[in-house]
Amino acid sequence: MEFDELLKLLGEFGKYQRLVFLLASAVGILAAFHGVSIVFIAGIPDHRCAIPEVDALTNISLVDRLKLTIPAVEHVNDKPKYSRCEMYVRNYTNITESEVYQWMNEISGNGSDLETIQCNNGWVYDQRIYTSTIVSDWDLVCDRKFYATTAKFVALAGKLVGGLAMGTLADRYGRRKMILVCMVAMFIFGLAEVVAPNIEVFLLFRFIMAVFSMELFTGAFILVSEMVGPSWRSFTGMLFEVPWAIGYLIVAGVAYGIRNWQYFQVALMAPTVLAFAYFCVLPESPRWLYVVQRKKEAEVIMKKMARVNKVHYPEKAAEIHVKQEKKTFIHDMLKTPNLRKRSFNLFFGWAVVSMVYYGITLGTSSLGGNAYLNFAIAGAVEIPAYIFSWWAIDTRMGRRWGYVGTFLVGGICMLCIAPVPKDMTAIIVTLAMVAKFMISAAFGIVYVYTAELFPTCIRNIAVATCSASARIGGALGPVVGDLGQYVTFQPLPYIIFGGLAIAAALLGIALPETRHRNLAETLEDGERFGKKSLLKKDDNLEQDGLGTTTVNGHVDDSLLNKTSEGLDTDVELRETTTTEDPLLQNNETAENGAALPTGVSVTT
Repeated sequence: MEFDELLKLLGEFGKYQRLVFLLASAVGILAAFHGVSIVFIAGIPDHRCAIPEVDALTNISLVDRLKLTIPAVEHVNDKPKYSRCEMYVRNYTNITESEVYQWMNEISGNGSDLETIQCNNGWVYDQRIYTSTIVSDWDLVCDRKFYATTAKFVALAGKLVGGLAMGTLADRYGRRKMILVCMVAMFIFGLAEVVAPNIEVFLLFRFIMAVFSMELFTGAFILVSEMVGPSWRSFTGMLFEVPWAIGYLIVAGVAYGIRNWQYFQVALMAPTVLAFAYFCVLPESPRWLYVVQRKKEAEVIMKKMARVNKVHYPEKAAEIHVKQEKKTFIHDMLKTPNLRKRSFNLFFGWAVVSMVYYGITLGTSSLGGNAYLNFAIAGAVEIPAYIFSWWAIDTRMGRRWGYVGTFLVGGICMLCIAPVPKDMTAIIVTLAMVAKFMISAAFGIVYVYTAELFPTCIRNIAVATCSASARIGGALGPVVGDLGQYVTFQPLPYIIFGGLAIAAALLGIALPETRHRNLAETLEDGERFGKKSLLKKDDNLEQDGLGTTTVNGHVDDSLLNKTSEGLDTDVELRETTTTEDPLLQNNETAENGAALPTGVSVTT
């Protein structure tokens, strides 16, 4: 008996699996805490040069003190915006009242021709938005501002390393055990960040946390996927995105209430202790136990599942078969022309969707307006975005046009931000949130679409490789997003994000539709997939390379010559092998995935 056959008998998503789903969802929320909290930990408060002698003149208004000491770099709505990194060259020692009046007479219009220098006495930080961040604590501004961008970069770079390393460990030692290890590691290094003596040590701890956070989320997701039946994997895979979005929203609320970054970090780490408490009731994946020949332990779990689901445990369940297949490698994706073009097309698409997603997510504070409200809205739009993506690909829009459409609309919205004046905050935020909605939906679609575009024999390695591309793009997202701080043309990040998203949309037109198509199983099938040939002299009747017949562009179900094993098949497990279930074997899953054609969905 195949494992999925047993699940169908015991209940594909019964009470037992629902309880496991809820437990695993809590882990997904914890992973989101780490994934997005850096927005507030590395928040950049408004600042100016500190000049202690002038700041002590309390009988002079702040506005006048700024005019006397700080050059205005621009005017917004007829209000001066003062330099964050320069001050006038003056003798501020033992300043007298007469000197103050003399200086006031020298200042007019946008400033004066006085010589300026870089801040040499530190900075004064505006604490109205952030009481304390790593930026204000370690003066990561002006010539040290790259550290704030680096903090965002290392968190995403750590996920790349974690995806490559932790998946192998989870295959060897089990999902449950690795989830525990990751929770412990995140708790330890999360608290260690709070007491880091300098930014360099903080970055090291942040990187290590990211390595473990990757497996925390994907390990929990895979545990759920391996316990539910094939007909429910799409639903649970999509639903598993919700805990990430919930965690996203919780971070916004906690950050709003706790504006000191150290207390904020401790508050986010505290729930991990509660997770330890319920860990004893979280079961191991029975599917993995069967793969590693620990059948007695697997049977105990399956019998408990039958008992909780109130069904009879069949006698024939004593012999469970989990198929294994040969290893495949990245070069198998690139052997033939069609698959090679398809692979590079999708490498680009995955890198772009992740880059834009994290560029917007980690850059909400730079949009203007209320940083906490912007962040909360950006998290809230993800839930309807995933629902939309699920609806879009299962309607007449299909996979290809759903993929193209979400990239295209998201890219156009990003480009539209560029010419909008900075003071029109409502328009900028609205366009950014529509773009975030579309890019989140694209992130969901890309998992489904990619897994269907490759044949079964290389599907796992294909999605894993594309996922690695996504992490590279994701790590570059905050770097591109912060370019506005380093160049005079501040809309540049929006133009880059928008241009790349539209490029991905245009390239996506070249990809074949997969909805209601038989999935490819061999490399030969994959190379032919999407090639159309006339069956007869009727332009309304055509057939793709795998024998799926369509009439006027719609599938004629009566002419389907076989049922794809990729849609409802026994799911293989990872053990350095590829399987028909593209991501159950590989923890190299990326964030913000969606329902896979084999019923699996992956996420952050």
